[in-house]
Amino acid sequence: MTNLFLDPNIRDWVFIPLVLVMLAVGILRANIAKLMASEKKPKKQDIIDNGYLQRARMLRANGRLISKESFAMRKSFFNHESKGFFRQEREQANPTQDPNMMADMMKGNMSMILPQILLMTWVNQFFYGFLTTQVPFPLTLKFKEMTQRGVELQALDATWISSLSWYFLIVYGIQGLQILITGSAGPNDEKRMAEQMSGGGGGPQQPDMNVIFKQEREGLELVDHDYDLDKVEGRLLGLTQGKKFD
Repeated sequence: MTNLFLDPNIRDWVFIPLVLVMLAVGILRANIAKLMASEKKPKKQDIIDNGYLQRARMLRANGRLISKESFAMRKSFFNHESKGFFRQEREQANPTQDPNMMADMMKGNMSMILPQILLMTWVNQFFYGFLTTQVPFPLTLKFKEMTQRGVELQALDATWISSLSWYFLIVYGIQGLQILITGSAGPNDEKRMAEQMSGGGGGPQQPDMNVIFKQEREGLELVDHDYDLDKVEGRLLGLTQGKKFD
């Protein structure tokens, strides 16, 4: 097979500019997404629920430091059959009914889709049909559709990468560098995209407080209270009836 040699101008005017432009656009898009995102204020009921969850977990972890009566009183507050805090039913919030969340989704989608359309048009207009680089390892012919978009040459080795394929490789591979620079992958963040797609595109799923309450209630029921300060005077002195207190 005949060896190909790329003009150095391709490196200077195609290969490197695509990388720099994509990085600059990614950073700009991440900053725009931060500016466009609306401030999310926590709901009063969510603050109350989280506070009591923390208290219940502290009770399970450190309940041995209070008397049996105090532990039973606190446990009853959470687990009472009819009035217990963890017996209360919480209505599960529907993200699709939150106008702020829907607006954030639309802003994120616009900041992601519009630049992609413009960049794709730019690459197709100015760099269509260019070969930009070659991977340093062999590839099978099945990779030609991925590495040589816009170049219809059956005899060309699959290791050569076209400008359009190089553009897509940059899109999916530059996020690590972008995160190092900006601390965020912006609207192209895979996790954020997965959250937006969850629930039929309704945004991130909210935790089910009824399930969490049930878990904490069952955890409290399993606690076997043993008061650590019982007969602490004897343990402190180290002697009870002439023997070391056990």
